Amino acid sequence: MVPRFAPGTGAGVDFLGYWSASRLMVQRGDPYNHDAMALMQSANRPPTIPRAKDETPVVVWDPPWLNLVLAPLTVLSFQAAAATWMFVNIAFLGLALLLSLRLLHAERDEGAFLWGVVATMAFGGTLALVKMGQIGTLVLMSLLLSLWLRQIGREWLAGAVLLLACIKPHLSYLVILMLVADSLRTRRFRLVGGLVIAVVASTLVSWIFFPRWLESYLGLLGGTPFREVYTSTVGSFATHVLHWRLLRHTWVLVLPLAWPLLRVAEREGWMTATNIALLVSVPLAPFGYTFDQVVLLPALIQMVVWLTSRRGARSVTMTCLAALVAIYAGYWVLLSNGARPYYWFFWVPLALLVVYLVLRATVASDASTSPPASKNGAPGTLT
Repeated sequence: MVPRFAPGTGAGVDFLGYWSASRLMVQRGDPYNHDAMALMQSANRPPTIPRAKDETPVVVWDPPWLNLVLAPLTVLSFQAAAATWMFVNIAFLGLALLLSLRLLHAERDEGAFLWGVVATMAFGGTLALVKMGQIGTLVLMSLLLSLWLRQIGREWLAGAVLLLACIKPHLSYLVILMLVADSLRTRRFRLVGGLVIAVVASTLVSWIFFPRWLESYLGLLGGTPFREVYTSTVGSFATHVLHWRLLRHTWVLVLPLAWPLLRVAEREGWMTATNIALLVSVPLAPFGYTFDQVVLLPALIQMVVWLTSRRGARSVTMTCLAALVAIYAGYWVLLSNGARPYYWFFWVPLALLVVYLVLRATVASDASTSPPASKNGAPGTLT
């Protein structure tokens, strides 16, 4: 329930759970059974990952299509698979940066690319994700690919790739609601159709491997005390520090934001609307950890594009840059303390949201007094 960032804890502790669940499913075992997971992890746990005193296995709460995605890695030993997954995670982070820049029409901006690399790899959520072998990059790539495929008219595929965002629906719920609502509003049903087909197909394949997966999965979720688990959300902080349990349900209040954000998407582009949605919904989600905050990287990349474009008042941009440095530094300090409960990280998306909105307003104000941008989209334009 606390970050494992102290020296000597070993990389890939969470990936041990994902790899074990996938291997069990491929072998037609039960990936949601504690005893089966404990046996698999005990047999494959490397010495770099310490054993828990009570031998509690790393449990996977994600739907079975995650096991299908990771199934190719089960032909490798755990240590080889963990090293491969670390490489895949880093590759996905690079692809996410390139896709973000393309969606922002800044793919030719060398300054934005170089500072984007720094912003991506130095972000606390990135460090936590790579360290622990987490899977948030799948959600990140899913959302960015869906936006890009939708932009180029491949809406069936745009809907299908959203299946990966449903691996962690507590992170992507507002963005998915926006995309589905827009598809229904404009009567462009291909995106919704692609998502439905992907869900049905992956569910059928899961049943082939493990016919009782739904019963076992619901049993696992029903027996997990989610309300007591420390997570990096406002609700968790309010529950465990302020004893205000009602704030755990604030994510419901976020759902109506989908409609005003659709208007933002029409005026400023889907990238801006998606980034605002994630910056608002992630800290107010019912669940989510520090490493899940990796989905905020596109918002950071957009802020980098705005900063490197040198548009807006210099005093404001320098203040925002200083604020970002302070947020990064604060994140690192918290991560360096391996005993720090996860709920102390709830403030990061909220702080980034403030900086993002200030920069967005500054760039918008500057654009209103400047000549129109070129048709191909100059860096710094609101997209």
